[in-house]
Amino acid sequence: MSPSILYTLDRFEEGLAILLQYPCASNVLVVPIEDLNNEMHLGTLLSVEIEIEGFVVKKVTKHKLEKTMQEMNLVSKSKINDYKIDFKKGCLIYTVAS
Repeated sequence: MSPSILYTLDRFEEGLAILLQYPCASNVLVVPIEDLNNEMHLGTLLSVEIEIEGFVVKKVTKHKLEKTMQEMNLVSKSKINDYKIDFKKGCLIYTVAS
């Protein structure tokens, strides 16, 4: 089992989903659309594990995002209230609970 890596769902092309590694978008991963489920749409933050049998793709929850960002020292211990990906600015926009 490989460690999971975060990606954002960037676009669809000819039956494939194009994912950009989060947060830097320096790596691209292409997976079959069949590996996604209906709640995954453009801009969705995803956790991907690469297995011998294929890809394990999961939508990232707020809790998982908080944990990952805290590990990366991007936010303090405060809870993330909401988040979205701004592709034009190339960044994650989030609000924290007060």
